[in-house]
Amino acid sequence: KEHFSLKEAGIDYTSFVTAIASESRCVPVVNDDEEVGASQSATQASKAMQGGYLGALGALGTRSKYNLQDPQQLIQLLLDANIGLMRLEYLREMLAADRRFPRRQEADFEVTAAGFPAIVQPSELQRVEIDDLGNMSMYVMDPTPRRVTVLIVSISHVWESMEHPDPHGFQLHEIVQKCPPVTSTCAVWIFYDFSSLYQYGGRTEPQERHFREALAHMHTLYAHEAVKVHIVEELTPETWKRPGTVNAFSEKAGRVIPIPIDQLTANMTPYLLRGWCQAERQWSSLRISLASCVPMPPDLFRRKMEEQGLRFTHHDDKELVMKLQAQVFAEKVLTTRQLMAELLDKDALDGLCEALPFYADLDEIVVTGNLLPRKAAVAVAKTNARSYQMESCGLQDEDVEDVVATLLHCDKVEELRLGCNNIGHRGLQALGDLRKAKPNLYIDVLDERNLRNADFAPDMKDDAQINVKTPKMISVASPARAVRI
Repeated sequence: KEHFSLKEAGIDYTSFVTAIASESRCVPVVNDDEEVGASQSATQASKAMQGGYLGALGALGTRSKYNLQDPQQLIQLLLDANIGLMRLEYLREMLAADRRFPRRQEADFEVTAAGFPAIVQPSELQRVEIDDLGNMSMYVMDPTPRRVTVLIVSISHVWESMEHPDPHGFQLHEIVQKCPPVTSTCAVWIFYDFSSLYQYGGRTEPQERHFREALAHMHTLYAHEAVKVHIVEELTPETWKRPGTVNAFSEKAGRVIPIPIDQLTANMTPYLLRGWCQAERQWSSLRISLASCVPMPPDLFRRKMEEQGLRFTHHDDKELVMKLQAQVFAEKVLTTRQLMAELLDKDALDGLCEALPFYADLDEIVVTGNLLPRKAAVAVAKTNARSYQMESCGLQDEDVEDVVATLLHCDKVEELRLGCNNIGHRGLQALGDLRKAKPNLYIDVLDERNLRNADFAPDMKDDAQINVKTPKMISVASPARAVRI
C-alpha cells in the first residue's frame, strides 16, 4: 500500500524505501495487562504508516511552491504567472450585452463601462493589503478615497466545446447570479480559465511561459484558503440554446473569428465525469471548513476516478492531476490545525472517515450537526486533537462509551463538547470515568434535552454544583453555556 500511494504521487519510490522506513513511527508493544484495545493499536499502526507516506512526500520536496494558507502567497502566484482576474462588473456588463467570454489574449484589451481594464492589473494586486485575520483589502482613490474589501472567486466549470467553454452564455449567467454583489466597499475578482489564462492559438513566448507556470500551480487557485470556489455543474439546458456565432480561435484561419455554434466541436460530458472538474472539486474541499465534498486520500482519489471512468481531453493530464492531488492533499493534511465539518451526508461522512487518519497535527475538530454513526464518531476521536466538538450528532450511550475508550489514549485532549445528543446514564458514567483519568479535561455535555433524557451519574452530582464558569470541569447544569462556543 505504501508503494502504491507513492507511485500515484509521481514519486520513484524504489530509491526511498529506507527513507520511508525511517520516517515511520514504531508501534508501541502492548502488554496483555494493559488496557489498550485493538482499535487503539490499529490507530497507532495507521499513524505509523501515514508517517512514512506523508513524511516521504515532505522529504522529497513536493510541497507547493505557494503556501495554501497565506493570502500574500496567492497574490504572488497571480503576479508570477500573470494570471488575469476579471472584474465582476465587467461580467455583468457582458451578460447585459449578450456577449460571451473572450480569450485572455483579447480580454487584455477589454474595458468596463467606467473605463477600467476588464482584467485586474498587476499594480492593483501589488496594492492589496492583508490583515491579521487574512482578509484582503485595498485603498482606492477613484471616485472617492475609501478602503475596499477584495474577494477572489475561482470558477470550476466544464468546456462545452473545444473552441469555447460557454458558447451559449449559460455559465456567464450562473456566475453573475451567484457571485457576491459588487459594492462601493467590495471588489469581486473572478478566475475563469478561458479568460484568465493565455489560450491556444497565437500565444507569444512569454504568454506560453506564463500559461505553463499557471498550469503547474492550478491547484492553488482552488485549494487556497483565501479563494472562494464557485462550481457551475449544470450543462446549458436545451431551452437556453439558440442559433448564433461565438468568437473563437480558428485553426484554419489562424486567428479569432465568429464561428457558428453548431460548427463547434461540442463536448457535453457531464461535470461529474470530467477529470479536471473533479480535481478542482477535490482541491476546493481541502479547506478548514468542509461542506458537501470532503478530501480524498490520493489512492482513494485514483480509484474513484477509474471506477467512474472520468475523462481527460489529453491523456497526459491524468497523471498531472494525480500528482497535483497527492501534493496538495499531503500539504493540507500536514498543515491543517482546525477542521470544521458540518451537515455532511452519509457519503461525505464515509469520505471523512477515510481522510481523518491523515490529518497529523489537528488542534481542534468540529463536526456539529452531523448524524454521526459510531464508526465516524470514533474516527473523529482518533485524530488526537486538543479540542473536540460533536454537538447535535445523535450520539447514544454506546457511541459515547466508544469515544471515551478512544480518548483515554489521547495525550492532547483538553476539551470535549457533546451538547444536544441523546446521552443517558451509561454515557454520563463513561464521561465521569474519562474525567477521573484526565482531571484537567473540560467536558461540556448536558443541556435541557440531556437533563430530560437521563439521571446524573452518582459520582457526577458533585460536579453539578461547581460554578459553571470554573474551567476544567464537567458542565451539567448550564444550558446557556452548553449551546455553542
